Parts: sequence; structure tokens; C-alpha cells
Amino acid sequence: MTAAAGSDLATAWWQAASPTASTLAWRTLLAIGAVVVAVVALAELGADRPTTVPLTGASVLASAVLASLHDPARELLAPLPVGPGRRRALRIALAAAATAPFLVAVESIATTADPVWPTVLALVGAGWAAATWLPGRLGIAAAVLLPPTTLWAATTLGWSAGEVALRHPWIVLAVGLGAVAAGRDR
Repeated sequence: MTAAAGSDLATAWWQAASPTASTLAWRTLLAIGAVVVAVVALAELGADRPTTVPLTGASVLASAVLASLHDPARELLAPLPVGPGRRRALRIALAAAATAPFLVAVESIATTADPVWPTVLALVGAGWAAATWLPGRLGIAAAVLLPPTTLWAATTLGWSAGEVALRHPWIVLAVGLGAVAAGRDR
């Protein structure tokens, strides 16, 4: 890649970042994060401290990040040399940056033995893969519903795929990101 081509790509990224950032539901992401932290804090004040509350809150944060994959600026950005896969990556990165402080707060408040952030990464990776490969709004819906459904199936039904996401999140993340990379031009 030449220096001029690299400069053109950087310019295209900045051109895509501005409309992408302006179309993200920032208030919604921040409100969801604040509610999740408040619920986890209230659950930790109780005597019995349910262990699934931090994980449930973390799955809600993962769903909020995945909901940001809905791209109302899709038509505006179509002529730019930044492909749909890169635009999805930009949306995920911006939403993850907005929700990361809330995940850190959940981790610091929760008294569970296992950290929840690896599971969140796995669920975001799997949801991102679903949004990449399923068409349009169906992909976004599947991505948003994947984290809480997986958590419910693992904790309530003992579903083995959900257990893999909870116990081996790095495998789920690797498979999810592999699927995202394979479908980056979709």
C-alpha cells in the first residue's frame, strides 16, 4: 500500500466515522449502562446476592452494543470506499467504547468469582457474526437477542452451547470473529 492510498483510506474512515457517530443512539447506550449498574449494585446490597445478576446485566450491555449495528446512515455511506464490514466494526467499536465504563463498574461491584467481561466479548462476537451473515434487520434482531437467550439457556436449561459461551468464551469469540472476517464484505 502506498502512502497516498493509506492517506485516502484514513480520510475515508474519518468520513465514515462522523455520520456513524452521529447516528448511534448514545443516550440509549448510556441509559442502559446506568440501569445495569444500578440493578447490579442493588442486587449486591441484598443478603443472598444472586450470582446471575451481574452476568445478566453484562448480557444486556452486550445486546446494547449489538443493537448499535443498525445503521441508518447505510445509504449515505454506500458511495464511500469503506465497506459494510468496516462500517460495522466502526459501529461496534464506538458502542463498545461507550459501554465499557459500565462493564468495568459491573465488574468492580459484583462479588461473583468469575469475571463477566470474557463472556460479554464472546456474546458480542457471536452476535456480530449473526448480524454479518443474516440479512438486514433479521441479522440485527438475531444479534440483539443472542446474548440474553444464550445466558437464559445456559443458566435455566443447562443448554450445552450456552455453557460453552460461559465456560469457554475465548472459543466462542474466536469462532464469531472468524465468521465476521469471512463475511466482512457482506
